[in-house]
Amino acid sequence: MESQILPFKEIFKNKIFRIPDYQRGYSWEESQLEDLWADLSNIHLSNNAYHFTGILTVNNFSDDDFISLGKEGFSELIDNDKKVVLINGETYTPCNLVDGQQRLTTILILLSLLLKKLRDEAVRLQYSRRYFFMYDNGNKYLFGYHVDVPSHNYLIREIFEDVNYQQEETETLYTHNLDFAKNFFNQKLEEYSQNNIKDLITKITDRLLFSVLNLSEASGNNLDISMVFETLNFRGKQLSGLERFKNRVLYLLSKQSLSQTKIESTRKDINKTWLEIYKWLGRNPDPKKVMDDDAFLKAFWLLYFSKDTMVAKNFKAYQKNLFEND
Repeated sequence: MESQILPFKEIFKNKIFRIPDYQRGYSWEESQLEDLWADLSNIHLSNNAYHFTGILTVNNFSDDDFISLGKEGFSELIDNDKKVVLINGETYTPCNLVDGQQRLTTILILLSLLLKKLRDEAVRLQYSRRYFFMYDNGNKYLFGYHVDVPSHNYLIREIFEDVNYQQEETETLYTHNLDFAKNFFNQKLEEYSQNNIKDLITKITDRLLFSVLNLSEASGNNLDISMVFETLNFRGKQLSGLERFKNRVLYLLSKQSLSQTKIESTRKDINKTWLEIYKWLGRNPDPKKVMDDDAFLKAFWLLYFSKDTMVAKNFKAYQKNLFEND
């Protein structure tokens, strides 16, 4: 399957997107938010301008992913030998986002704020059902993290403001970043009129273009998706050493000659460990005072891997030592 160029309004057409556990959480900061805002400001509806926003790379759901989706109340069914889910009588194909979640999450945060400012309730409901949730015995969201990731509940309840969704008790550096993005766009929209709001919604839904590539369809099942993720994220806002370290550990685990049950239980332990790390790193409510990921990783390396024979140059190259030797 070749990459498709699609406007934002076509991205969610009969699709469900989930962010898998090997992904970092939401990490965009003010500079990336300003860049997106500038891109939108430079789209002029009068001259039929478009903006190429980036690449969305996805892969098909595994059986475990469908189990995770079932925890949210989605109904799985088989349609022409392909697993899909049913929402309001229509079938939807779930996909994992391998690359592009930062950009897509940011756009949905902005879009959700714009919709709340629309006075026309019918139009607001039409957009919200189409782009990030559908009504079917409660809200079932087309976009989010896998349900076991704390950012999922936080995104839907605190950012999309669905008070009927389960409250998330665990706050991390990533949930702080979600709050920062929401507050950033709220400030930008303070003086917006109804016409300004409608124009910006049109810019997002009609004029932002994405290249969408399904790795499963393009290459079969021969790719290790966690390593694809690491490779893709060396551009844009790069993975921190700590985020890359988690991904590397998950990759190494997948190469062990262990039972599937042992691999899955260890994978859960790894995710639980990183959740605890980011919970503590995110304890300070001021994002500017939060301990840097790589400062933490360096402290970890010094504690567990340093030797009496090491000299200053070893400390400067600790990531190279950690990833290539230890």
